[in-house]
Amino acid sequence: MNVEVSILLMAIRHKGGAVVKISLAAARKNAGLTQAEAAEHIGVSISTVVNWEKGRTSPKQTEINKICSLYQIDYGCIIF
Repeated sequence: MNVEVSILLMAIRHKGGAVVKISLAAARKNAGLTQAEAAEHIGVSISTVVNWEKGRTSPKQTEINKICSLYQIDYGCIIF
């Protein structure tokens, strides 16, 4: 995750305010990954990642867990 985004999210959480939400594509980009790299790490095809990011389909819970771990972001911060 981009350090600036990480710091911003931590600051907002500690202030007790609303949590900033970012798109799945933004979370991936902040993690410094291409769609191909993300797909490989998660164990899905590139087209699956594209479909998630475009809102055509949604990841399963096991895939969401992998996404959160890979992108180093809490589930509640991602817009699916």
